[in-house]
Amino acid sequence: MAETPSSVLQSSSANDVVEDVFVRPSTPIASIVVAIVGALLAAAAGAQNPLVIGLLGLAALIMLLSVPAETVRGVSAALSLAVAFSLAPNNATRGTIYIGVYVALAIIVVGLVRGRHMQKQKGLRPTALILGITYLAVLFFSTLFSAVASDPMEQLLLTVAPGLGMIILGRRFTKDDMRVFCRGFVAFAMLQVVVAIIDFLGVPIPFLGYSIFAGDRLYNSLLGNSVPREQALAGHPIIFALILIIAVVMLWRNEVHASTIVRLTLFVALAVGLILSGTRSAILAMVVGVLFLAVVNARSTGARLRNIAFIIVAGAIGLTNSTLAGYVAGIISGLGDSGSYSHRAGAFESVTPLVTGEPTANLLFGLGAGSEPSLFARGLLQQDGFNIIDNQFVTSIVVVGFFGLALILAMMLRSAIWGNPFVRALMLMLMVMMNSFDMLRWVAPAMSFFLVIGFVDNPLFRSRFVASEAVPDSASLLPPQETTSRMGGF
Repeated sequence: MAETPSSVLQSSSANDVVEDVFVRPSTPIASIVVAIVGALLAAAAGAQNPLVIGLLGLAALIMLLSVPAETVRGVSAALSLAVAFSLAPNNATRGTIYIGVYVALAIIVVGLVRGRHMQKQKGLRPTALILGITYLAVLFFSTLFSAVASDPMEQLLLTVAPGLGMIILGRRFTKDDMRVFCRGFVAFAMLQVVVAIIDFLGVPIPFLGYSIFAGDRLYNSLLGNSVPREQALAGHPIIFALILIIAVVMLWRNEVHASTIVRLTLFVALAVGLILSGTRSAILAMVVGVLFLAVVNARSTGARLRNIAFIIVAGAIGLTNSTLAGYVAGIISGLGDSGSYSHRAGAFESVTPLVTGEPTANLLFGLGAGSEPSLFARGLLQQDGFNIIDNQFVTSIVVVGFFGLALILAMMLRSAIWGNPFVRALMLMLMVMMNSFDMLRWVAPAMSFFLVIGFVDNPLFRSRFVASEAVPDSASLLPPQETTSRMGGF
């Protein structure tokens, strides 16, 4: 037998190493990478040191290169969102936002490039991609040709590029991508809860202090007006709460493939975080999403009816408890009397002045991103002294016009109708949140939105695909039970 040349052995050994690192199935390292890098990036954001942030971003990219190709898109989505939520809230310095977005974009690109050779999903549709590109084009060009909008190239960086990247990622997700993405995102959400609890207890957090970016503390009507609302690493309590309710849906659907006891423990932690955030709109959105899943997750009509009956009985018991009923009534009464409610109600009242006060072209295609201050100054938007619209639908009329709003509604309705229960629950929650929050003005929430939009082009996330995966008839309101995964528990 001929002797094998040493060069061939070396080449074979090198190929084995490459295959081990880049191709073979994943271990829990993907989830660990997301959690660790998210924590490091958050700490860097607290220091607001561009050099440190850049170096840690580079470290994140290097780690991403070691993730197996089967799960690289899921890790890329989770890691890019963790970076964007931590480094690019609207109230950060512009330099920090730019660095955060550059790092997030680099992570998205690496995920797309490294996952490009994976087998494509059969039945992939182009609808979300077409609608998304059209919307992003309207946003860019309305900003480009507006005399009162912000820098169009800034919007290209902050919204158009990451939004398009997330749509493409969502369209190409596999089951492995989804599992790792949800594990990483839930780990990131738990990091937020830990930071919020530590701050609530008054313990200084190294590099972070109370809040990374915001200087003024808002007060928590759920715990009394003397208790500040927590925002963890997200820059604002609403953004913090948005992270948590997305994680709730992931756990309820058991997209993390974890045991029941693990998920119930995490549910409790997320509930604590939501209360500390003091975000009533997020709690309402979560209730809508969970009630939807409690009915849709049941395979048969009988199971659905049992779930509905359980909800009605539980609600009746809660309302007959005088202490609980009084607490809920106080919150509702306080909401109606609050400036928060009147300001958001004023957003809808602004539609009529906008329609009568703006030219047809502006109404059709909007005035571009950053044009809101000019409309506040002209008296066409709320005049209570708080110059934020706080309603994504009205903001869309201002920024991208009724045509852009129609595109957003088309994407959302398509997701709510054609998506599987996971996508539909997420979209219902986002619809609720958009009524009190300019979600698409923030980098990370906008990225989350476009990722969900991209899911519906993917047969993995369409309703007919999951018909056989509904929970058993005997299931009640408890989330789906533990499923087997080669990656083990969460």
